[in-house]
Amino acid sequence: MMIAFFNAEFLKIQLFGAVIPATICAAIVLIFSRPWRENIHSLHKNAYWSMALGLAAGYTFAYWAITGEIPSFPVDVEEYDSDSWLIYISFILTTFAFIHSFVNNNASKGIFVLVSALVTAILIVPEWIVDEGESKALLWYWRTAYVVLSVGLFAIFEKLTDVTKGRTFSLLCFFLFTAASGVLVFSANAKMGQLCGTVAAMSMAMFVLSFMFSNINWGSNGVYFLAIVLPALLINGYLSSDIPMIPFILVAVSPIFAWCAQLKFIQKYPPIVISAMHIVAVLIPNIIALFIAHQYYV
Repeated sequence: MMIAFFNAEFLKIQLFGAVIPATICAAIVLIFSRPWRENIHSLHKNAYWSMALGLAAGYTFAYWAITGEIPSFPVDVEEYDSDSWLIYISFILTTFAFIHSFVNNNASKGIFVLVSALVTAILIVPEWIVDEGESKALLWYWRTAYVVLSVGLFAIFEKLTDVTKGRTFSLLCFFLFTAASGVLVFSANAKMGQLCGTVAAMSMAMFVLSFMFSNINWGSNGVYFLAIVLPALLINGYLSSDIPMIPFILVAVSPIFAWCAQLKFIQKYPPIVISAMHIVAVLIPNIIALFIAHQYYV
């Protein structure tokens, strides 16, 4: 009977935390971007906001399914975890992605991601890390770290979307967020781990869509979401855990290792080998991170 309960509960988590959010994300991308059109060459070269909207909608549904409620705006951090702000921030990112479809240049991208990172840092980094009467230097240290990490990830992710196909980047994100989910669960942050798992599921949905429509690609609009959400969950997870920082750092910087596949001697190989090298290079630090985090799992 216990096994049947476990299986039923596990299936419920997978359905509401992964399958349905991924389906919502894929449906929104298809409805609003219409990748089957003959006059559209690449969703990557045009800043379609449907990817950002799909990710935001899927993430919000998963948050509701996991917690059973959506906190009212503005989020009361005395009642809810500060990462709850992400459900509202994700729709702000959708607005930026929509504006970006009309103002598609490097300056606008830089301004949008910097503003998003600054606002998110102030809302997301929990103030309880500083005791009453103490200097707030530590608080601003973590806020600055978040901004640097978020902007850095945005730059890395966007470059990776330039050098990889949509399906390779989607698979890379799947493994990245799956590893982040594992590290967060091992650090006793089940809710944040489940939300990372949701992003992994939506990434897999994009991977599947890329086989049906070759012009499916994340571009800047989807990258906004990834670069804001991943460091927010990792930093919040670390601050509320008792395990060392190293597994969180390994997950956060792992996308940098994908650039190993850009080495000249690797570029001589067929595209499928280069794509595999991108994935393997990201997997290695994430596997190490999971191994370390698991040592502290109780």
